[in-house]
Amino acid sequence: MKKICLFAVFAAALAFVSCIREVPSADVPAAAPGDMETVTATLMPVGRTQTPDGVKVLWENKDALALRYQADAETQPVSCLYTTTMAAPKETAVFKKDAAAQTPNKTEGKFIAVYPASAQYLTWSKYNYVLLSFNPDQIARDQGFDPASALMIAASEEAAFDFSHVVSYIRFTVTSSTTPFKKVTVTSGDESQYMVSRIRVNFDETFSYALETKNTQGVVNQQTKDYVSLSMENEGNFTPGTYYLAVNPDKYKKGLKFTFENATGDAAALRYDGALELKPGEVLNAGTISRLNYCEPLPYLSVYRKGNDKLGVVFYEDPDDARKTKVVSSAGGVMQWATSNGTWRISSFKTEPDYVHAVVTASDAFKANADDFPAVKFCDQMQKSYGGNWHVPSVNELNLLFNAYYGKAPDTAVSKNLEYTDNASKAAAAYFDGLLTSAGGGTLLGGGNEYWICGQNSTGNMQFVNLKKYNNGHDVQTNERYLRCVRDVDASKSDDTIEYPQTDIGKVIKGGLSTRITDVLWDTTYTVTNGLDYYQMRLVTDAGELQKVYLLRADPSKGLAIKAGISNQTTTSNWVAEKLSVMAAHMNTTAKPLYAMINADFLVTSPTQHPRGPVHCNGTVWCGSFDVDEQYPEQAFAYIGVTSDGKVTIGPRENYPSVKSSLKECSGTGVILVQNSTIKGGYTFSRHPRTGMGYTAANIVWMMVVDGRHGTNGMSYTEMGSLLYGAGCTDAVNLDGGGSSQMLVRDAATGKITTRNWPSDPSEGAGGEERARLNAWAIVKK
Repeated sequence: MKKICLFAVFAAALAFVSCIREVPSADVPAAAPGDMETVTATLMPVGRTQTPDGVKVLWENKDALALRYQADAETQPVSCLYTTTMAAPKETAVFKKDAAAQTPNKTEGKFIAVYPASAQYLTWSKYNYVLLSFNPDQIARDQGFDPASALMIAASEEAAFDFSHVVSYIRFTVTSSTTPFKKVTVTSGDESQYMVSRIRVNFDETFSYALETKNTQGVVNQQTKDYVSLSMENEGNFTPGTYYLAVNPDKYKKGLKFTFENATGDAAALRYDGALELKPGEVLNAGTISRLNYCEPLPYLSVYRKGNDKLGVVFYEDPDDARKTKVVSSAGGVMQWATSNGTWRISSFKTEPDYVHAVVTASDAFKANADDFPAVKFCDQMQKSYGGNWHVPSVNELNLLFNAYYGKAPDTAVSKNLEYTDNASKAAAAYFDGLLTSAGGGTLLGGGNEYWICGQNSTGNMQFVNLKKYNNGHDVQTNERYLRCVRDVDASKSDDTIEYPQTDIGKVIKGGLSTRITDVLWDTTYTVTNGLDYYQMRLVTDAGELQKVYLLRADPSKGLAIKAGISNQTTTSNWVAEKLSVMAAHMNTTAKPLYAMINADFLVTSPTQHPRGPVHCNGTVWCGSFDVDEQYPEQAFAYIGVTSDGKVTIGPRENYPSVKSSLKECSGTGVILVQNSTIKGGYTFSRHPRTGMGYTAANIVWMMVVDGRHGTNGMSYTEMGSLLYGAGCTDAVNLDGGGSSQMLVRDAATGKITTRNWPSDPSEGAGGEERARLNAWAIVKK
């Protein structure tokens, strides 16, 4: 294993190059004024396919534009899709409107267009602005960048557009003498500033731009990222040529940091100190990458992988048995455990013992009290998701981690207030951080220096270690500290040689019926009760996204009932939200035990709290209508119900009045994923944790939950539809997602009902907190 200790060298100084407008090619006919069946478009420099000058952009066959259509001032705008057909790339192209698309109209005398039409988080607003974002993990194609990253916008009074860039670009050159690398990542100089977030473009005379890092409730948007990266399409090393990364226009007060990664996971970093300002369409010329020099690090430091998952960094190797190592986790990054605030309160964990370990493995004399120490909960979630004995580290393990971080031998004496400030120690820490960052965990000290350990020196006090200036102290566990969970690995007992998938549904999904799923990395199953099977798997979509999926397959003919659950309501007004674990407790009876539960419909919080769609429970109609809001077109879209004979049915909201009286159980839903054995498409909403439900022709009911926001990004609607279609569903719908996505399942061995997935709330932490809901879907004994 080699480490990069002499950082990358760029031959050129920083320089900004402004975009220059290109003249349209003369051989492309212009569309007739006002004829919106076709439009012409000219690209500004820097982009998709570079000509020999390295900066010019050309349109390519099947490129697509999105034009804005809005019927009136009160209607939510939608996209009108235009595509081009051409034999060879050109600077100017004619785009033809899709036959099914509505003809766009002018907004304040202008047509508004966005390229590409597939831009992430493309959201039109009826208030004359558009929200755009791009992929932070970009792919170099033809020595360029991912087409989805070349965000551009145009306005025109006629059917011809000259596009302006919404984003900025960083350009660098690789030569034949450059030391090989396979990925470059760019962050702000202090690694705290967003590099990717929504960009709001207002439709005024100049097109004003603004970053949207938070929503209207002040919550950080999930698409915000503090980095952009560029990799080769074939995952190989960068070949000689000129490359571009797309970044948000912004002022980077502390400059930029470039991190280069080679094929073995080693990393080198280069900093550009000093304030930089990137404007839309400008190019930051970062110059030519020169050498990346290597030297020997601690021999055992490496990225720990299990299958395709990067789970952390090996920081200790047993001197008597190299197969036995210790690993510090990366998943989720640095976790802050603020038990004193309203979210991570101790009392919530005392009442939820199923989430925490009974005993924490430790090498010192003390054990953490699992009920009172919420950091244990994160380690439990690591065990559920990845297996292994992830635990809160002991003081001895933090000693080993401290030495490894600063490049010292494991047996180096560690004393209070020891601090390493020499260049060799700093270089070692930078190398360790590079490994951890490549595994998705950020820098080791990214959030703070003090980390909980599992030592307990009194009833109310827990121990911690300061990993920057070594200090082994203690504090009450209601104060804030950070956590990195660790695990012991015995390579001789590794399950990496097992061939996956193992389960019947995993084999079907990988077999090709789910066309958006390319691989099943790991799966497992158990029978909850007769007719009900639980599945858990990690899979990869065709977009290269790792997914953690939880599935239930229920056969109502085997003595099971699919029931709608609600909070402890007494009236049809004044709806009260409850956590699913509470809802499950009052539904679970000796006569009709509850076996599983998922969250159901969206809810409205203002002016009064109520469900977005209808709610029927055991024949009682608690809500008999939809609350439609054009700002949320994916909500109040359809219904899912159960008739008196136990048959599950799905339909659009327009059909609900005609079937209302026949539905014994019912909830509103989001969009329809599968209809009449066809996967529905056309949805443009982004990735999130998701919940879905569907049924087969034989009335086999499938329930699914997908994790996100902590280690994975969640699924798109089409990926959900593909998965449920592969499972055999003829019809399926999306339910509420995000922090609401949750699946509870009875453990066949213990009989306890526990949360199986990794809920994403709170968004700025380790997750795992239940979100109170108004209704749910449950599987109970008939």
